Amino acid sequence: MGNRVRIQAAGLILCTAGVLPAGAVEPIQPTSPGVMKAAPAPLKGPITLDRQSLGIKKISVPPKRDELDRAYDDFRHKYDATLVAIGRFEKRTAECLARTYSVEDQRNAGCTGSDSVARCNQRLFDRCAGDAQRAQDTTWTQLGMSGADLRKKVLRFSNDPQALK
Repeated sequence: MGNRVRIQAAGLILCTAGVLPAGAVEPIQPTSPGVMKAAPAPLKGPITLDRQSLGIKKISVPPKRDELDRAYDDFRHKYDATLVAIGRFEKRTAECLARTYSVEDQRNAGCTGSDSVARCNQRLFDRCAGDAQRAQDTTWTQLGMSGADLRKKVLRFSNDPQALK
């Protein structure tokens, strides 16, 4: 046993006995004879970070807040108009259902003697509440388009990469 190994063994015994603090003795590094460890290469100088190699994407500037506000105001206006149209349709539907239709009313609605009761009912209802039904359908369509526009602007504002797909 070489002197170095004896010294390390003695140091290990003293460390475990609590005489020396742990880490005071350098552990043996096994190396092959004649092989020397290469020192790390020195740093070459100052560098700058490369955005692309780091995978950092440039974030687009969100639309101005007033664009979002206008889109929300438009949506809210169309939402309120839809609620009004639904109320009118419900009121008109109740009026149409409460009414009794004469033979003349049936003829004016386009009913014939060969129509089923269900078919004549539909024709009478379309004639009675058709305008209210079309107004409600139109406001629903406008609300949907306004909602889609608002969604697109919100997604753009939040820089969602899926916003324009």
